[in-house]
Amino acid sequence: LQERAKKTPDGLAYSFLSNGEDLETSLTYSSLDTEAKKTAYRLSAKGQPGDRVLLLFQSGTSVLKAFFGVLYAGMIPVPCPAPKRNKADVRFASIFNSAKPTIALVPAELASLAEKWQELNPSTAPLNYQVISDSNSEIAIESPIDSDRLGWMPPNITGDSVAFLQYTSGSTSAPKGVVVSHENVLQNLAHLDHGWGHDKNSVMVTWLPYFHDMGLIYGLLMPLFRGFPCYIMSPTAFAQKPYRWLKALSDFKGTHTAAPNFAFDLCLNSISDEQRDGLDLRTWSVALNAAETVRLKTIENFNEFFSGSGLSANTICPGFGLAEGTLKITALPKEAPLEHLHLNRQQLAAGIISDEAVASENTVAVVGCGYPVADTIVSSVD
Repeated sequence: LQERAKKTPDGLAYSFLSNGEDLETSLTYSSLDTEAKKTAYRLSAKGQPGDRVLLLFQSGTSVLKAFFGVLYAGMIPVPCPAPKRNKADVRFASIFNSAKPTIALVPAELASLAEKWQELNPSTAPLNYQVISDSNSEIAIESPIDSDRLGWMPPNITGDSVAFLQYTSGSTSAPKGVVVSHENVLQNLAHLDHGWGHDKNSVMVTWLPYFHDMGLIYGLLMPLFRGFPCYIMSPTAFAQKPYRWLKALSDFKGTHTAAPNFAFDLCLNSISDEQRDGLDLRTWSVALNAAETVRLKTIENFNEFFSGSGLSANTICPGFGLAEGTLKITALPKEAPLEHLHLNRQQLAAGIISDEAVASENTVAVVGCGYPVADTIVSSVD
């Protein structure tokens, strides 16, 4: 971020589409760098380097000010979904008890809920809640501070220093915290960059949650890593109207995005022929399909339905990853042809791989999720 702020201070870093359609706030590299230093200044009065700081946001540019502000303070951000408003939140309490944070950063619009959260989740009561504003002119309850007078010093970190804690979804058990170092992030970003054609003319469009590894590392950090703009909408805005995702890709000439397989199905099930005909998807070059099982039929139907809008047949790139591996393990490169097998169901259930080449009632289609790059090593272990 500091390198971007120095070399291209006025370059557009992040923009937030408030309802998934209207441009609400934007951050240049310079303004994000300044706001991060302001946040770090305030945090330094509340805690110590190495302290864990919960990030409790819904979406928007405020979470970026918070995330980088925590890093600038030498503390450890812990991305976490905002707690439930009307009942105890087991996931929230589990992450709190695991990470043992001392501070929680919240956006201004959720600040009034902090006391309620503590009542509903009494074990988290020691948290010190601090407010981050989405305004470009003010970042906290206190009056703005001139960053030139902060005397901010970079934290003493190395590649092995902890960057943040990434918690798993907790869908099958309690959320598990993955300790991610700065070197882990930089190396995985380099792996994600491999074969997908990112450059200064790329444009990211993302609705993925910031507390999900794919949403944070690919959706938000990759644009900074390579120095291109990122347009953000909330997961809710996408879920309410999936058309907004593709409309943003069309309007802002988006080139890269990522989503689980269900998102492509949602688009197919909700976007009308008339809406589709108004889209221009010719600039869209990569859509990472990962985070859940990739379905062959979904990809085939999506390609067919949007081909008239300029979508390339090889835009969707299946991938496989997990938080414990920082993010990416394998993926299909840009413009690589899709690979799949039709496996015999009975033999597959017995652990035997038998490709029957032709689809039938006795086969299940499985999609290839690419292959590892650089020094990633994959082992299949019984």
